[in-house]
Amino acid sequence: ARKPAATFVTRPGIYANQRSTHNIHFMADAANDLAGAADAAIRRVLRLIERNNRGAARRDITALLQMNSLSTSWRSVLEGLSSYADHDDALAMSKFMTAVDLDQHNHYAHYLLAEIHAKEGHIPAAIASVERALKIYPKMAESWFLHGGLAFREKAFAVALGSLLQAIRCDIDNEGYWHRLNYLLPAGQIQGPLATVPRALLIEALRRRNIEFQIVDQVIYVALKLSANIQQLLTMARVGALRAQVMSGNAIRLLDDEFFLLVLQHTTLHHAGYEKLLTDLRRALLETIAANAVPPSLRDLAIRSASALAIYALTTEFVFFVTEAEALTLVACRGRLYDMPVDDADLPMVFAIVACYEQLAMAADAVVVKAQTLSANMLPEFREMISLHILEHTKINLYQAGVKSFSGITNTVSLAVQGQYEENPYPRWRFLGMADADAYDTLIARCLPHLRDDQQPGLQTAADDPLDILIAGCGTGRHALWRGRQYRNSKILAVDLSSASLAYAMMKAEEFGIANIDFRQGDLLELPALGRQFDVIESTGVLHHMEDPGKGLAALARCLRPGGWVRISVYSHSARRAVRMARERIAERGCLATADGIRDFRHTIMCDETDPLHELCVRWRDFFALSDCRDLLFHVHEHQFTTEGLELLIASAGLEFMGFDPAAGIAVNAEPRITDWQSLRQWGEFENANPDFFSSMYDMWLRQPS
Repeated sequence: ARKPAATFVTRPGIYANQRSTHNIHFMADAANDLAGAADAAIRRVLRLIERNNRGAARRDITALLQMNSLSTSWRSVLEGLSSYADHDDALAMSKFMTAVDLDQHNHYAHYLLAEIHAKEGHIPAAIASVERALKIYPKMAESWFLHGGLAFREKAFAVALGSLLQAIRCDIDNEGYWHRLNYLLPAGQIQGPLATVPRALLIEALRRRNIEFQIVDQVIYVALKLSANIQQLLTMARVGALRAQVMSGNAIRLLDDEFFLLVLQHTTLHHAGYEKLLTDLRRALLETIAANAVPPSLRDLAIRSASALAIYALTTEFVFFVTEAEALTLVACRGRLYDMPVDDADLPMVFAIVACYEQLAMAADAVVVKAQTLSANMLPEFREMISLHILEHTKINLYQAGVKSFSGITNTVSLAVQGQYEENPYPRWRFLGMADADAYDTLIARCLPHLRDDQQPGLQTAADDPLDILIAGCGTGRHALWRGRQYRNSKILAVDLSSASLAYAMMKAEEFGIANIDFRQGDLLELPALGRQFDVIESTGVLHHMEDPGKGLAALARCLRPGGWVRISVYSHSARRAVRMARERIAERGCLATADGIRDFRHTIMCDETDPLHELCVRWRDFFALSDCRDLLFHVHEHQFTTEGLELLIASAGLEFMGFDPAAGIAVNAEPRITDWQSLRQWGEFENANPDFFSSMYDMWLRQPS
């Protein structure tokens, strides 16, 4: 796919004597807002070309050229786009230059010229063209993104940041722009400008809920670091003063921070320091509310704060450590839920703080009804907390009762794994993000840029072409729903051992309006009995939990259509040293895979920074939620692989290794050990020298041999 920022050539000094372009946005006449029907349609064509959906792009171009009202300049743009779609950049540039000659104010013509200049390495010309486009039409996000990419490649980080922020302002739901910002921060060390505008952008994005907030964790951490209120709270927690400051009301006043409350409701902070803050804050709020010490003037703020924290606690499944004193205080507060009248002004606070420790749906019916009655006229944070704690739980139970199966589960290991995920569906997630649709051929080509022409998949040339896709081991459904949203004309079968996980997935499918997925319960080993064949099979983090991963992969291979492709992800033995150490200690101490057992084990690791296992708090995101941590450290069955083991696994299923996913390729562009990206032997040598490289998993693509 054509992504301008990926093609920039670095030339030093391009920005050395240039004026700042941050104010371009304010220089253009508002009358030049050209966001009409033709402009929007051409933007769609450009995105189709970027996604390599050339057939759909040509169809749209043909339709647009039928418009009688289209100017000759815009006709030249469309003709140039047609050539661009066919990779004839010379003819495309000629057409775009003609469009500029016909109309100097055609912003798209200037932008497209800039893109071709950038691709060919003509950086000064690219900068000049894109700045002309922005002066004409400063609301075009693609132009700002291109401008920021050029600046970044020239190491003009402040300029890059300014332009990238403008792109986000123009298209706040574009995950690609947020992801680039997340990458740019540590690369440029330019955190200062984030103190103002980006915080406002983050608040708007969090409200809109159209991006996956885990992909902007660095942006969120920088914004939290620049929040005076949050830094004061962290200092109080660090020196042991938080309880007293909450009791006095000072710390509660500091919680009057919309950004922080939205973060608690929308994401997880994979950071030991913030977990300590939230754990101490929860305990201090519990003690203060139990003592009736919240002043009436701070009651609403205490309700909002405790409700946001209760949403965070539910998302992480109450993973925080609980002291004995807390547990006793909690019992007293729980009892008050029965005794307090509905019109007691303090009752919502008591509900919110109890919900920071346990799911309200588990309470007696009378308490649940009281909570729902209260929520009707309450603050928005409280209403959302009640919805997630009670109404969502009811929905999941209804879906679980209706889960359909395709097979029984008889394998001993499969039954044990099923039991774990019935107790702890993994992972718990909330937001899906806006999925751009690549043709599957384009997706694979981007992941595996080394493929020869005769190795190209030939599965799908446009994202709206139908495919049969199998997600084997879909868990709670995030990946399956992502594919369902990307490929709405495709039929997807998503299977899992756990009915609880499938119920969560089905609930989220309804929430996001995704109707092309058939969810079924059963054992992956029994899939061939369905008699169905699939173009693509994806199985992430599944095979290594089977009794015999080779039999599992062979079962998937038997469901693959001739010419089909498989994507699997399994654990690396080398990268999971700390996990093995933790599992050995868990076995030695007889730690139980219960909620209390997991909390206690985490607490001992987090409190001792000299413990070799403390790195789990830093390196592993799964450490910070209960089901995730059970999956990481307490799993009932786990295999770990070497590259030699992968060769045997793949060969036993009659498949061919085509390469690791793009993260591997990006890191080894200049790696002398890798001359053949499809040689697992070479990858093994590379991993020996870089033992943590595959710390997430080996993500790989396989296919049937020609």
